[in-house]
Amino acid sequence: MLNIINEIKDKYNYIIDIISGLESKVTSLDDKMLLMDTKVESLNQKIELIGEKLGEENNELNKINVVEANKNNIVIEQLLHTLQDRLEFVREEFMFELRLKTKTLTDRDNKKEIEPKILSSNKFDNLGLRKINIGCGHIQPEGYINIDARELPGVDVICSASDLVFDDETLEEIYAAHLIEHFTELELSRVIFPHWYKKLKNGGVIKLVTPDADSMIKDYVSGAMSFDDLRKVTYGAQDYEGDFHYIMFSVDSLKKMLIDAGFTNVTLVEDNRKNGLCREMEIFAIK
Repeated sequence: MLNIINEIKDKYNYIIDIISGLESKVTSLDDKMLLMDTKVESLNQKIELIGEKLGEENNELNKINVVEANKNNIVIEQLLHTLQDRLEFVREEFMFELRLKTKTLTDRDNKKEIEPKILSSNKFDNLGLRKINIGCGHIQPEGYINIDARELPGVDVICSASDLVFDDETLEEIYAAHLIEHFTELELSRVIFPHWYKKLKNGGVIKLVTPDADSMIKDYVSGAMSFDDLRKVTYGAQDYEGDFHYIMFSVDSLKKMLIDAGFTNVTLVEDNRKNGLCREMEIFAIK
């Protein structure tokens, strides 16, 4: 009987040991599960951090893409503007050449041809004058051969400003007061200024007086000049044939035209000079 009891105790203790071992393993497993949970949580945090960084990178990438897209759009717009400017330049050049060939240099094709006529050669032949006053009208200062398209008292030569009767490289001075505004930009740049340049000797002088548009516009804005006066001086009185203006000048724009025609030492003598209703400027240049 005692042996049976001891045997039962041993089995009981054995079972207790097994249970204790299982409890230890469960505890160890729980610890490992907790550790695993901690690692999983840490991993999730790292994944979230990576996700945030990826989001930031995507945002930066999107910003870069937007900037690049804007740059591309700007480049495309610049190319389009350049192309448009080039096409407009080609169109203008084509029309200029067409107008030159057809001699339609103004908006009217019925412009009368001026037949050259020498009324008096005394100043050229006997006095040795080589200075001309083109478009003199009734204003005829001393020391000049007076040239006009009309047969007026005191006029020495009737001819066009684009068809002077003098040989090339003959003249010492060409003076023109309130004349060049009566021609288009095309006539001046392609015909008249190059023609005058050829007629002057090397070292010869061109003197021009013309309305000073820049000064008149400033006076109009300030109230010192009326709109009617500005309009009349800008477009001409238009009270007889030839009294129409086709172009306006600033000092800089006229200087550039003369330089483009080959003249040098282009100098402003005076600007904003009052002459009746007009504010005029005077410029000279040398061949």
